[in-house]
Amino acid sequence: MALSQTYSFKSSGKTIDRAKSELQRVNLENELLPLGFSLPLDINSSGNGLFKMNIQLKDQLEDNFKTLVLTKPGERLGFPDYGIDLSDVLHGLGQEDIDQLAMDRIRAAVEKYMPFIQLKGFSSEYENSSSNIKTLNIYIVYQVNNNPENTLNLKLNLSSWVIYVWYKKQIKKRKK
Repeated sequence: MALSQTYSFKSSGKTIDRAKSELQRVNLENELLPLGFSLPLDINSSGNGLFKMNIQLKDQLEDNFKTLVLTKPGERLGFPDYGIDLSDVLHGLGQEDIDQLAMDRIRAAVEKYMPFIQLKGFSSEYENSSSNIKTLNIYIVYQVNNNPENTLNLKLNLSSWVIYVWYKKQIKKRKK
């Protein structure tokens, strides 16, 4: 049994309903799927899930890189050496030898956990606010493959880091 259809040269042979359904299917296929949580976690107000998500690869890579730099070794379960310990050098950044130590630690972690990132530059500066809170700005310039360079800017409140390091040392003393 053969089906026979006749078409006019003036039409594409598709009905309007069929064309609309194909267009909807193509739009659904082109919809961007989430790659991971956007950090810091925030409630998604659009109704597409509980938390805001990264749908662009560039945004997800930046969040992953920031997580690597801000995680201290031992904080991530299953990866005891994941992260970078900058707590002992934070107050000395800006001096050439301390900056070099921080860059070496960052480079080693990136080579191990994110080898597709090429580190291009590093700088740090201290900033005093009106309430005598000392803030450290760290700028890490990086590039992923042949994409344009990006800068990861970390603003660290040094007063809370001092409290954290002091608290960590007190815990170690108590365990002994």
